[in-house]
Amino acid sequence: MRTDPVPLVVRVVLAAGLLTLFLLAADAAFGQAPPGPPSPAYYVTRRIISYPVLLPNPSMTPGAVSTSDTAIVCHRHTATVRPTTDATKAKVYAAYGVVRHREGDFEVDHLVPLELGGADTITNLWPQPASPKPGFHEKDYLETRMHVLACAGRIPLDSAQRWIARNWADAFGALVGAWPR
Repeated sequence: MRTDPVPLVVRVVLAAGLLTLFLLAADAAFGQAPPGPPSPAYYVTRRIISYPVLLPNPSMTPGAVSTSDTAIVCHRHTATVRPTTDATKAKVYAAYGVVRHREGDFEVDHLVPLELGGADTITNLWPQPASPKPGFHEKDYLETRMHVLACAGRIPLDSAQRWIARNWADAFGALVGAWPR
């Protein structure tokens, strides 16, 4: 048996490096500079984790909770805690770099939903797009599902709050299942 003096791993790393150099040269040849550091809008428009879904920038929208009391959450109507003003929504869009959009493209959404005890604060708001799916319509369905489960005692409220704040797409996949088309 003959041993190769250059291990396979080394050859793969070298090939990847050459491919990177080729792609950078091709970008330069076509007048496109390599991308710089991401803007805040990057996280709304390009951040993809686990699924083809857009998530908020966790440093800008970590999520915030006003209560973890199941008795309060399960027996109040969210209209009583929904004072998000147009001025606040404008601040959220500006923070994420969304300058213009058509009606229905985005919704200023509560990362931890009000129906799960989420707070109506800037640290819990982000401009969630309608597409790609799952977008804000599908997240609304998840929020209702998690509310029902928490109020039925099938999932602890504080766990639901942490789960949806950390990665609502994972919660959607686990609790709802298949992605809508």
